[in-house]
Amino acid sequence: MRTFSSRRREGSLQLSQRFTRAITAQYRYTYRHVKIYDVKIDPGLIPLYSQPARVGLIAGAIINDRRDDPLNATRGYYYSADFSGATRAFGSESSFTRLLGRNSSYHRLTRDLVVSRNTMFGWIHNFGSRDIPLPEHFFAGGSVSHRGFPENQAGPRDLVTGFPIGGRALLFNQTELRFPFIGTKLAGVVFHDAGNVYTNVSAISFRFHQRGETDFDYMVHAAGIGVRYRTPVGPVRLDFAFGLNSPRFFGYTGSIDDLINRRGQRLMQRIGLFQFHFSLGQAF
Repeated sequence: MRTFSSRRREGSLQLSQRFTRAITAQYRYTYRHVKIYDVKIDPGLIPLYSQPARVGLIAGAIINDRRDDPLNATRGYYYSADFSGATRAFGSESSFTRLLGRNSSYHRLTRDLVVSRNTMFGWIHNFGSRDIPLPEHFFAGGSVSHRGFPENQAGPRDLVTGFPIGGRALLFNQTELRFPFIGTKLAGVVFHDAGNVYTNVSAISFRFHQRGETDFDYMVHAAGIGVRYRTPVGPVRLDFAFGLNSPRFFGYTGSIDDLINRRGQRLMQRIGLFQFHFSLGQAF
């Protein structure tokens, strides 16, 4: 038996303009329309990108890339700022703006030691009467944003199911010390990731401690080690992270049927203290 049915239409058009070797602008329009019907479960259990929504976005981005090697930078910096807006004029059912900025820098301490840093900031502002669709919230955590979380598990959670629901602001900072490990192919890193997805921009906090199981607006820290194996298309990456203050929350145990029918047991859970990530390319 199907738990729900959905119909999805999506399209995107993007243009790029290069001003100099380092500076590029991008312009794009995105339209997505998702309908669901014959729903036999709690709507909160429907996967994120199958949630009902009609969004039309027009966006612009500016990129300043002055890294010596985009696949494995050892010096230089990278800036990007992406601004988008959704209104009924573009086919959207809700009106909001989104800003996402990134700043990365790379410094050689010695011939073999490189310190790299990456900071991301995001803000979504709703200026319409309708709420922002769930898929348009910020979702983060995982191998490229915060390695103390599993993929897309950072930030606010549903207080009944414990599922992540995203937020309207994010702030992350990552720092790595990169060094050769064995030969010319295998390198190592030690890293520190800090930040979170927040309910809104006014809730951004540098607090270390969680204020109860319904508080997710605090800064989560993780430290770890990793190895990089050099390949022609970029390094293969293994990272092992330890969460210093990972969040606790209430969730359900049992099967999906138990969750749908509220027969499962509600109990305290916590994001695992140890996280393992495998991916291609540097984290930033």
